[in-house]
Amino acid sequence: MPAQLTHETRAIVRSMAERFGLRHDELERFDLGWEIFQRITNLHGDPHRRELLVALQAESRAELDVAMTRLAAAVAGTPSSAPGARAVRREPVAGRRYVVFSDHHYAYAGHRTSFFTEKMNLGVYVQALERCFDAGFALVENGDVEELVIFDPTYSPDEVRLRHAMTVQELQARRRVLRLAQVRRILADPANEPLFRATARFDAERRLIRVAGNHDYDLQRDEFLAELHRIYPNLEAPSDILLLDREAADGGQPTTLFAVLHGHQFDEATNPVSAPRIGETVSECLGLHYQGPDRTWRWKLDPVASWLAGELPLANNLVSGAVDLTAVSASDLAATFAETRRHTSLADTLDELGDRFLEALMKHRIAFDYFLRRDPARAVRDEVMAGERFFKYRPLDEQRIVRELVRAFPDPARRPTLLLGHTHEARLSPWSLEDRAPFAQYLNASSAGRFENLVWGIEIVDGVSELVSWSRNPALGGAIERRTWKTQTESGGGLLRADPGASPLPRPVIESGAASSGAPAPPSAPPPSAPSPPRP
Repeated sequence: MPAQLTHETRAIVRSMAERFGLRHDELERFDLGWEIFQRITNLHGDPHRRELLVALQAESRAELDVAMTRLAAAVAGTPSSAPGARAVRREPVAGRRYVVFSDHHYAYAGHRTSFFTEKMNLGVYVQALERCFDAGFALVENGDVEELVIFDPTYSPDEVRLRHAMTVQELQARRRVLRLAQVRRILADPANEPLFRATARFDAERRLIRVAGNHDYDLQRDEFLAELHRIYPNLEAPSDILLLDREAADGGQPTTLFAVLHGHQFDEATNPVSAPRIGETVSECLGLHYQGPDRTWRWKLDPVASWLAGELPLANNLVSGAVDLTAVSASDLAATFAETRRHTSLADTLDELGDRFLEALMKHRIAFDYFLRRDPARAVRDEVMAGERFFKYRPLDEQRIVRELVRAFPDPARRPTLLLGHTHEARLSPWSLEDRAPFAQYLNASSAGRFENLVWGIEIVDGVSELVSWSRNPALGGAIERRTWKTQTESGGGLLRADPGASPLPRPVIESGAASSGAPAPPSAPPPSAPSPPRP
């Protein structure tokens, strides 16, 4: 990419950052991060840039080509040794209850992207956990729980300069040093103590299961897991894949009803092969200055209250299509920048260039349906450039994922329901625009930490799944409510709509005068009291 175009692209990206989290005294830091991002992702002006990008994209897509094969091998009992697929855990579904929450992205007080802890959902989540515990659920935290990738906002320009000339291998080693320090700071933060106490109750009864995501996979390493064990002494290392099985009556091969993965294994930018170069580099260098790992939905800016009341639905369609990293050529950029010199912003040129150009420029599919302005050009100009709403990136080609799921498991009776997180978008029997029909064997638990006063989850009771949410009802003095969500089809597309009224958790089954928890059996000795979080 010519130097002038690189400079102007940076100016546009930095201009958007200034509308969100980039402070005036951080401009030098942003520019240094931009240079690291350009170099590590092969966008640094190399004369063979296009060839390098083609090779990088081919390597990443090759990883996606085998992701479903690895899942099928895990279900068959012969897991792969590849990162993101080698740690497999199996649990039964009969008589059991599981609640799956994903994508909390919690940090510590003072961290600029600590929305979950400081501004959003910690209190709601803690109360939901208390009710789920009492109702006998096992807790599955499906990746991206602790935020270990997004930098501490107090890191100095010296840290960026230190990384400036590092190779990818040196950068990965440096990342582990800072991430270990970050997990210690998260676990030592008094603001997180209510969360740790509530979660530790599940751990004490061996009802806590962790799955690794792309923002917290380091917790699979011994030195990181040792920090978690200070609060959760019974916790097993986070799995890559959790399989929920129905045992065969004759003692034969069990049937896997649900395959629970975080989902980054199917992401071109954040799968284990590509993440160190692409996903993690983008998050570290630029993500801090926007809204962290993705956009957030705010109570006063977005229609969260209307979604919860059942007045407005959410889209429930399978996302289709990948973005070509090489699609935007130098001549395309030159034409765009020429237009921006004549007009007030990049958005003014999109009427001619189209929203697909913007997706190619940003290297992700963009969910324009979350903007209030349906026209992409107006959405960018009036919402993004005004600092109201950032882009909602769509990292997965869900249509491809379900095609490969069907190909890997051709017998519907033996095909597991795939339950992911990662996208921060709820899915329940989503509509396939290709097949013009719903696909019942794909679920997404959305996010516990990116929607203000809206904690999404998936419940599985005796093998039956349900999409639920937890939130505070201002009309009830802030008491939390559980709502269930249902699917609708309208004009050939899928929708999700909340039930108009709150509903209680299903009550535990009473057997022999005692409550049957439906969770993994507790230890024979009385469970210990929840330990206190470590102090700095």
